[in-house]
Amino acid sequence: MKTIITIQHTQSIHHINGMVGSWTDWDLSDMGKKQSENIGKNLLNEFKNRKNRKYNT
Repeated sequence: MKTIITIQHTQSIHHINGMVGSWTDWDLSDMGKKQSENIGKNLLNEFKNRKNRKYNT
């Protein structure tokens, strides 16, 4: 069986400034950094000892 996991972007400075939409990259907020660390840990646990492919855009 295949598993598909989608992940929404983490919080950036852009979001906490109340801005919407952008064509530039913004630094992550402190919360965004914590969110991305948690995502990495969860993915590591989820795919431990399993073949997998990752795609990003």
